[in-house]
Amino acid sequence: YLYDYLSHRSLITITLTIKQQQTRSRRSEERMNPSAVPNIPSRSDRVPEEDPDDLSMDESGAFAEIDALAEDVRTKQSVYGPCSTSSYPADAGSSSAHHLAAGLDDAHILDEDMKKKLAVRTSAAISLPGAFDSDGRLLPKPSQEILLQRARDRKEEKKRRQNMENDGPKIGPDNEEEPLDGLQLRMNEFIDFTNKEDEEAQKERKKQQRRRLCRIVALCVILGLVVSIVVIVVGVVPGTTGGGDHDGAASRSSPTKTRAPTNRIGLTSCIYCTNETDQSERYHELRAAIVSEHPEMEISIDSPGTIGKNSPARISLCWLVYEDAFKVDVTRGDMYQVVQRFALSLIFYHFQGNRQANTLETSTNWLKPVHECEWDFLVCDADAGNKVERLELDTKFLSGTIPSELSLLTQLVHIGMEENLLTGPIPSELWTMTKLELLNLNRNQLTGTFPNELTNLTGLKQLNLGGSSLSGTIPDLSALTNMESFVLFQMTSVARGPFPNISGWTNLGDFLLSGIDITGTLPTYIGSLSKLKDFDVGDTWLTGTIPSELGSLVNLERLDLKLDRLSGSIPSELGNLTGLSILNLQESPFISGAIPSELGRLSNLELFDVSSCWSLTGAMPAELCALRRAQSLKMLAVECEVVVCDCCDLCARGTP
Repeated sequence: YLYDYLSHRSLITITLTIKQQQTRSRRSEERMNPSAVPNIPSRSDRVPEEDPDDLSMDESGAFAEIDALAEDVRTKQSVYGPCSTSSYPADAGSSSAHHLAAGLDDAHILDEDMKKKLAVRTSAAISLPGAFDSDGRLLPKPSQEILLQRARDRKEEKKRRQNMENDGPKIGPDNEEEPLDGLQLRMNEFIDFTNKEDEEAQKERKKQQRRRLCRIVALCVILGLVVSIVVIVVGVVPGTTGGGDHDGAASRSSPTKTRAPTNRIGLTSCIYCTNETDQSERYHELRAAIVSEHPEMEISIDSPGTIGKNSPARISLCWLVYEDAFKVDVTRGDMYQVVQRFALSLIFYHFQGNRQANTLETSTNWLKPVHECEWDFLVCDADAGNKVERLELDTKFLSGTIPSELSLLTQLVHIGMEENLLTGPIPSELWTMTKLELLNLNRNQLTGTFPNELTNLTGLKQLNLGGSSLSGTIPDLSALTNMESFVLFQMTSVARGPFPNISGWTNLGDFLLSGIDITGTLPTYIGSLSKLKDFDVGDTWLTGTIPSELGSLVNLERLDLKLDRLSGSIPSELGNLTGLSILNLQESPFISGAIPSELGRLSNLELFDVSSCWSLTGAMPAELCALRRAQSLKMLAVECEVVVCDCCDLCARGTP
């Protein structure tokens, strides 16, 4: 009903619009040439000239307009047919007249009486009996029974169409197939053809997708095979040597088992060293030379390991035999170079066997066919026959344990492995390296007990083991009289014990023993260590007073006693430390008394921190305030609640 209503209303609206345009065109022609139409009354008689769009009209004129409009409706419906016959009688004029009358209801240009008269005249003019009542009002819409009947008809029609789509048209006495006109037949054929074409196109697309997937899989397989072949050819198949001995001697190894050196684990070595039949004469020569110098290496070379089928020692030996183009000459009697090159390659393979990448692998010249003294991170002594004396592997991302084969480098005086990822205990073989002067293993993850054999290294000058997890007690270190730098910090696993005996360390410059459970008192002999520059024993369990003998350390630059349990007053003798730049007594709650004015003589002082020292009294000496105002003393911290200070940094945040 709504569809029919809107369709007919649209027709009437269009008709009125056309009529309006015709009227305007006629008026325009009359204005331009009034003599051409003398017998036609001018529209201007009804519409004022000042408002040409006003379409108001008198009664006789309106009736004439309606008569003409009705005739136009009849003409159009005779040509185009009625818009719909589902809601009204078959008479096209009746349907159009009904909506023409409804359209008049929206014609706001007419008054109400005029609308009623025009409605009655419209019904009479186009023979639409019963469309309007005597007052010109529209009659009611179809009754509820008619609407229900129409709904049932639409439901049956929908069901019939669904049956035809699912099972095809049913032909029988009760359900005969309705004949289809030519247009409907062509539409059905077109729909069937389109559906069939869509199914074929979909099948073709699926076939193309399967073909594309097969091509991708095949390409991946081929690429994997190519990469595998390249890896095998480069890493396994031996090539020819890139050079002979460094002194021009001919190579003794088999030419079919040599190849250019590589920085990767020797897959060739793993293959050529798996059984006795693959071992060449040179292999036995080098093995005998190494074992003669270090018999303990016989087991390491012959025993299986975790890298491939061989231990790092065996792989290193095979690298010397089959891959090292430098070709050290065993016959010249220089056994130390053979052992040195073997030990360095063993260190390389030891760390390369771990999953963690390290800097040795990315080095540009480790295991290259040049003298090992030209490799990175090594320093050799040219006067001693190019023997490696410094191994500098700090912050190289090394992981795993420390290789015990470091002891093969007997001329080493410097081992630096600070800030790596090393784990496990420190190998006992390191304590046999009597020429060692520096051992720096700071900031690793080492475990095990504190080595008592450390006292064997009487030539040791620097020992840095801070930040590790070593346990046990600190042994007697009085024999290490050459010690210059001793660093142990944040080793919470070390058992509580007394302050170590360092009375004979006359060359001591740096002493850091912070964050360790050291008990007892500060020994007075500390004042005799005249070369001491950095003395840090903060965060320990030390008790007693601050020795006044510390005032004799004229070279002292930093004195850190924070977080200790020391008591008593601050010695005035500390004012003699003219080179002191840091004096830290922070959070020492048992330090009492007044701050000595002699500290004002410390012209190089940059930090003086006695914050959280709640037992102090008095006022901040004027001499220290003068240093603070002169900006030479950059930080002056004190608890202003107990010490009066108008120049301290903390006083800026509160009232003394």
